[in-house]
Amino acid sequence: MFPEPVPRATRPYDLVIAGLKAPLLANALAGALKVQRPELRLLSLTGWIPRLAFLEALGAARPALLLPSPKEGFYLPALEAMVMRTIVLCPDVEGNRG
Repeated sequence: MFPEPVPRATRPYDLVIAGLKAPLLANALAGALKVQRPELRLLSLTGWIPRLAFLEALGAARPALLLPSPKEGFYLPALEAMVMRTIVLCPDVEGNRG
């Protein structure tokens, strides 16, 4: 079951970075963005959180930057973000070609 997404006009995050599988990259990107755009409302997730909290974070983001493993076979968070009506930014990996 999915929570209800936050209406786009009132979403509290300008960007959510989901970096559980690439925490070093997620932290580097979040750090650079905070320096260049300190006003950016950014949430970087690099550790495990409960699934419902993760889905709620995706549904509270304008876009979500999802960072899978380079050899990812199937990356569910990208599909979950789409269900939450969130714009998905995801690098090209094997699994999202199918």
